[in-house]
Amino acid sequence: MPVGRQVPESQLWPGAGMHLWPSGGTSSEHAHPRGHLVYAARGVLSVHTERGTSIVPANRLTWIPAGFSHYHRAHGSTDMRILFLPAALARLVPGHPAVFMVSGLAREVLLTLTGPNQRDRDARARLRRVLVDELQEAPEQPLQLPEPRDDRLRAVAELLYEDPADNTALAELGQRVGAARAL
Repeated sequence: MPVGRQVPESQLWPGAGMHLWPSGGTSSEHAHPRGHLVYAARGVLSVHTERGTSIVPANRLTWIPAGFSHYHRAHGSTDMRILFLPAALARLVPGHPAVFMVSGLAREVLLTLTGPNQRDRDARARLRRVLVDELQEAPEQPLQLPEPRDDRLRAVAELLYEDPADNTALAELGQRVGAARAL
């Protein structure tokens, strides 16, 4: 669950946007009626869904299908780009959250589609198609951490999420959340 929500500086265009997040900035949990791509042009994002947490550095992007509940967290000052795909193109990418390697061409198309230099509608449609073609050629590159299912492990994960630099021994973290030490 997201904590310490900080509002980004945002610029939005039809079907796309740019959000400049301060380090530690976190969105609220939400879902969209359209699937979208999330890309960190600068910095690193973690994208959290019920399937797990994906780490998204600048050489990868994540796909979040329509209706998937998720939230984002910035690690370092982060320039997050979001591009919504029309249903006809969304059908061509996986029906589950996925992370892909970003080619040089895909990066430039993403930056063009999510930046202030907006092109006409037909040009944007052609560029979105090129981007989806690039994704179909890119293998999934999961940098994903599964969400723990056990309540005690989830509590430990939350402690570490709150303070990733915490180097407390696992046994002590277990005691804090009421877990018995393994024999």
